[in-house]
Amino acid sequence: MQKTKKLEMKRFLSLLICLVIFLAGTVQAQTALSDFEPASDTLLQQKDTLWVSFRGAPGGSAVFQISGGKEFPMAEAPDRPGSYTGAVQLSAFPILDQAEVTFHLRTGGGETTGKAPGKISVIPDASVLVGSTTRNDAILRGGPGEDFIRLAHLPSSVRLRIIGKTGQWYKVFLAGDRAGFLHQDGCRPAPSGVWPSRPVLSMIRATAEKNRIRIRITLGERGAYLVRQTLDPPALVLELPGCTSSLFETVYDIKDAYVRQIQVDQPDSDLTRVYVTLSRHVPGGYSLSYENNDLLLDIRPSLNDQGYRTLKGVRIVLDPGHGGSDSGAVGVYGTREKDMNLDTARELRRLLLKAGASVVMTRENDADVTSPQATAREELEARVNIGKKNEGQLFISIHHNAMASIREARRARGTFVYFYHPQSGDLAREIVTHLAPAIGEPRFTIINRSFAVIRQTYMPAVLVEVAFISNPVEELKLRRGDYRKKVAQGILKGIQALFRY
Repeated sequence: MQKTKKLEMKRFLSLLICLVIFLAGTVQAQTALSDFEPASDTLLQQKDTLWVSFRGAPGGSAVFQISGGKEFPMAEAPDRPGSYTGAVQLSAFPILDQAEVTFHLRTGGGETTGKAPGKISVIPDASVLVGSTTRNDAILRGGPGEDFIRLAHLPSSVRLRIIGKTGQWYKVFLAGDRAGFLHQDGCRPAPSGVWPSRPVLSMIRATAEKNRIRIRITLGERGAYLVRQTLDPPALVLELPGCTSSLFETVYDIKDAYVRQIQVDQPDSDLTRVYVTLSRHVPGGYSLSYENNDLLLDIRPSLNDQGYRTLKGVRIVLDPGHGGSDSGAVGVYGTREKDMNLDTARELRRLLLKAGASVVMTRENDADVTSPQATAREELEARVNIGKKNEGQLFISIHHNAMASIREARRARGTFVYFYHPQSGDLAREIVTHLAPAIGEPRFTIINRSFAVIRQTYMPAVLVEVAFISNPVEELKLRRGDYRKKVAQGILKGIQALFRY
């Protein structure tokens, strides 16, 4: 009898252990799903493909459902175990409004379900949903996020067709198969019955004004614009999505032949291109703005094309990085980057004034350009605006570098000069090749990168990272007054070398 009881107890315990293992596996599976896509609410058209994904236990079989309907299969990525992806053509669905996406992962331990945080809405392809830019400088990007490339900076009251939304980013139609994205802070849906902007290009006039050539493009109403620059031949190509051409005439009201030719074509019903071919050097900068419904393209010839042969009379903006509430990097010995930036800029200003240049500083002392309460974006915009307001012909932002990793920070060295626009490349190259030898730095390079102060400025602009303040050896050099004089001399020689072109 006792043996029988013991045997039954063993069986009971074995079943209990199996049950616990099964339940534990189920609970583990139920809590394993993560990294869902869509992560935020998404608006799409019926012609679009919806891509979904999640992470879970590897080796399973996964499906997804929209609003609890039909199951669609998902595939596990061969090179990323546990990463499942699926897709469906939305034309198979009726109109969806805030539909939920549910995932099911089936493994040996049972079935796990999960729900994406983002919901799906679908609008008919024939529907016209229009968005209007609500502020000047609304940034049109190539994707739904601030890491994506900037396509253009649009003024207010530009109306574009909304064809989707991802999170806080509206997807807007441009032309053909091209689209862009506007953040909801700068764009809002227009009332029903409002149509996208349909500019009609009717006239172009080129005039010579002080230090610039202005090309006035009469459009009838404001529309989006994109611009790209070519180096060989030097030209600006202006794309006007949604615009049709009814060009009556192009007037060249200029004596100088710097603008060789202006051509217009319309490769598609919803796109017009304006080609502005220049006769000599790459321009010293350009900017676009609206005056009522006329789009103004202002082109500033290079210093050489304006007749400059020395620094005499050249307007240069110096931007000592950081300052005030922002110390920048701090070295091992307590050297603050903002102080080194300002001291170097002051010495460079002294040399530039001696050479006959006109110099404007974005800050003259240890202070914020705006206020300690300003955002980083507002602070950077204020520096750019100083350059524009003073019609600077060169913009030089001075910094000292640092690395976040302690191990790398103490060994890092090198001189780096950053530029963004093509017209800034020669300035970056000349400064780095003169600055590095002046301070005895064998490692130097130029880098094309999107920093605000060199992207938003229309004149040739560079950001100079003199040396690594995070390297104790370099920091001790930076603290010496004669070293900063060498830095200023090197930058000066780089600027002067521009006049060889």
